[in-house]
Amino acid sequence: MREGERFWRHVIGCLNLPVLELAYEDVVGDMRGNIASVFSYLGIELPPGELPMPETKKLPSAPKEALKAGFLNAVNDGGTVRRAS
Repeated sequence: MREGERFWRHVIGCLNLPVLELAYEDVVGDMRGNIASVFSYLGIELPPGELPMPETKKLPSAPKEALKAGFLNAVNDGGTVRRAS
């Protein structure tokens, strides 16, 4: 497991919230099926008809690191991750 993945698993575990895990490669491989899974997970009925499919683009490492740093700044309080209230 890569460091970034370990980090997010730790953060998500600290928040103690239900999680639906999706892998980028799986989502782009079956966008409609994964959208249906997300709707089902949220208890929302999938609208009838065809859904517009968004354009996807995997981020290089630099923007991901900026997102990670921004997230840490938003939830970090004295070195501990706070649970969302």
